[in-house]
Amino acid sequence: MASATIKVIDNTCVTAFLKEITSVKLFEKCGCFYKFVTSKAVSEECREYFKNETLILFQKNLSVKDLDNHPICKRCMDYLKARYPYLHNGEISSFLVALFLYHSKRERYYYITDDNKMREVVSKLPQDNGFLQITGIKNFSDFKITGTIGLIKRFYFRKIICEQEIEEIIEDLKKSTFFITPELIERLRSKS
Repeated sequence: MASATIKVIDNTCVTAFLKEITSVKLFEKCGCFYKFVTSKAVSEECREYFKNETLILFQKNLSVKDLDNHPICKRCMDYLKARYPYLHNGEISSFLVALFLYHSKRERYYYITDDNKMREVVSKLPQDNGFLQITGIKNFSDFKITGTIGLIKRFYFRKIICEQEIEEIIEDLKKSTFFITPELIERLRSKS
């Protein structure tokens, strides 16, 4: 497990894995190959949203990181909330977990979010002098980010899930509230 790439996930991915995709238990199936991590804020939001039996699965397969005592994290959180008030604590805090606990230490990780606004903000932050000054990070243009679909494709390429499971996932997503476009479906079905 030590050499596995850490997957830092936010609420969008947690919801997709626990609520939207019901035919394939992705946390259980992929937990042997990857370490899933999230923030304390995402964990607290999930406690309010999911039933107890779902929370047991959540807690079993995810490591929760608390950055409340991290010296710079509170300042970053306040800055991002003020500058981008449309972002939620879960997305911001899980991003900060990925940035401070994995990216800045050059560990293997991916930040997983389907929140388009968060993804846009992350793409702007390498040029945000105020944010860079607070973090002390000189450059993070190589910050690794993908979405739930990209993560599922990775599972497929690693042969953790098969084509039949991809089809089951697609059917689940079509019936769910997850925003799935024909292009994303084609991407899931693609062999490359």
